[in-house]
Amino acid sequence: MILAMSFAAAFALNSGDRVVFYGDSITEQRLYTTYVEAFVTTRYPGLDVHFFNRGWSGDASWGGGGGLPSDRARLDVAPLKPTQICVMLGMNDGGYVPYDSKIEEAIKEWYPKVLDALSATSPRARLTLIRTSPWDDFAHSYASVGKPPEPWAPWKGYNDSLQRYGLIAKNEAEKRGGQFVDFNQPLCDVLTKAAQKDPSSAERIIPDSIHPGPGGHLIMAGCLLDAWHANPTVSAVVINAKTQVVISSHQAKVSNLKNLSWSQIDNCLPFVADPNDPVLHLAGSVGMFDELRNREMLTIQGLEEGTYQLSIDRHVVATLSSFELAGGVNLAAFDTPIRQQAHTVLDLVRKRAEIQFTAWRTIQRESSDAKSSKAAYDTLEKLAEELHQQSRAAAIPKPRQFSLKRV
Repeated sequence: MILAMSFAAAFALNSGDRVVFYGDSITEQRLYTTYVEAFVTTRYPGLDVHFFNRGWSGDASWGGGGGLPSDRARLDVAPLKPTQICVMLGMNDGGYVPYDSKIEEAIKEWYPKVLDALSATSPRARLTLIRTSPWDDFAHSYASVGKPPEPWAPWKGYNDSLQRYGLIAKNEAEKRGGQFVDFNQPLCDVLTKAAQKDPSSAERIIPDSIHPGPGGHLIMAGCLLDAWHANPTVSAVVINAKTQVVISSHQAKVSNLKNLSWSQIDNCLPFVADPNDPVLHLAGSVGMFDELRNREMLTIQGLEEGTYQLSIDRHVVATLSSFELAGGVNLAAFDTPIRQQAHTVLDLVRKRAEIQFTAWRTIQRESSDAKSSKAAYDTLEKLAEELHQQSRAAAIPKPRQFSLKRV
């Protein structure tokens, strides 16, 4: 396989890892989890990593609809033989009321029990403990300050409590040698900036103040990938048009350069989410997702001053000035055949995640007394594995033909 794995050593995941996302309804949404999986699949096509979503709506540190933490660890996590468990709890723990020291003491009692149960039943697993995404105190119009209104509506103050309760996860990560990741403050910052830029769209980043939409989950995925030291660069190519020389080529192979045309194959693909979602685009832009984590850079120096069309595989993807090209453009921001390939990977990842979640939750957990449940579960698991392999195959980079034409 034509991959340069020099950067993979610093990444938190390795080939063969089995990652479980454990949490409440925010995890059950299967958004940040599929974004992380799609990113890993496209950025590290040589790694064979399996991902499992074990979010359960309403879950708190003391359990919920799936049972006590000990039940959840035994039934939902241990059979997966995880090597990495990501725990995000907290939104429900605070009870949607202002800060209460009794609630904090209850979380301090129960949250370690969740981790104890997970470690006891999955002793090989590394722990990543996440401070929950925020209650939206930032982009919504508020009702009464410090007091939940009737009927249910956004109110000011709950996120302060969530941030305080979230320090319990940080302390436990330090005690246990795990990793702490904060989803809360980075998304608060994005909400604040988005509200200044586009107030109506900013409200839809976390539409009900609890459950982030795709834009919020994109930021959350970025936080986790940053903590795991994910490689931010897809490729970086610098060409001198005047001398027809490839000055540098990072994570890409460039050949047959002639008359502003060349062949290029990158070591990996860019990450794509939902390019036609304006709210996701807003969150990604103020959170600088592409600039920080998705750099597919092309720089053309020595061009005659003017405007140029960039084509990839005979598809015009951008019209750019010589000044823009000399400064470097991020191809991840354009609709290229490479992005389209990456979108195919995301689609396969989503299908796999949905099928696997159904196999676990609907068949294994909620229909276990049916005679055909085991056969149905096995069939869906087999299908999920096929889709996993299809997504990995779809993520293998292809040779592309680039050309630049003055217009």
